[in-house]
Amino acid sequence: MATFPAGDAAIARTGTGAPPPRSAPPQQAGAFS
Repeated sequence: MATFPAGDAAIARTGTGAPPPRSAPPQQAGAFS
């Protein structure tokens, strides 16, 4: 996970399809899921 941006790492930690934190654009969430 170290290769992913901090925003994506946070999503992976939650393990949910919830929106990413404000530190990451919504577009990253769609691509990551």
